Amino acid sequence: MMNLVEDIRPISYVKSHTAEILKQVGEKNNPMVITQNGEEKFRYILNDYYEAEQDSYQKGKITFKLSELAEGRYTLSFKVWDLLNNSTVKTLDFEVVKGLSPVIYSVINYPNPASEYVDIEVVHTRQTEKTTMNVDIFDLSGRKIYSFGENSESKIRWNLRGGNGEKVQPGMYIYRVSIKEY
Repeated sequence: MMNLVEDIRPISYVKSHTAEILKQVGEKNNPMVITQNGEEKFRYILNDYYEAEQDSYQKGKITFKLSELAEGRYTLSFKVWDLLNNSTVKTLDFEVVKGLSPVIYSVINYPNPASEYVDIEVVHTRQTEKTTMNVDIFDLSGRKIYSFGENSESKIRWNLRGGNGEKVQPGMYIYRVSIKEY
């Protein structure tokens, strides 16, 4: 399956359940690496980009921004080693295409149900770019009670005020999120 990417500097995001152990081993023996199209000149060591998951020594993530890419097809290979010096390689095939609209992967809101405010976090294909996020808030009867747009990378806050500026009741609400380039 080919993934389409519009950003000419895509982010490589890797989540691992044993990354801290792999990072420690890699620092001494074999580093965690990502290679673009199998070319040694596009090989990047990722150990310094590792972030441990809070309260865990076994889980973490790596976020790494690749060099600018021209339009075309690419393959990324991510390689790590375990404590017994066994390696694992995972690959990702993708194509860089200019002009694609941003795509929303997930939307998370908290606290839920809403109390004094609600943070709405949007995971999308343009995480490192400024985007305009538009949010429509509806009550459980489907009536629109508030709409707003904000230039943001991925997170906005609703203060539980309706379109008339009055505070709405804490509780459950329905929302619709859309995103466009800034």
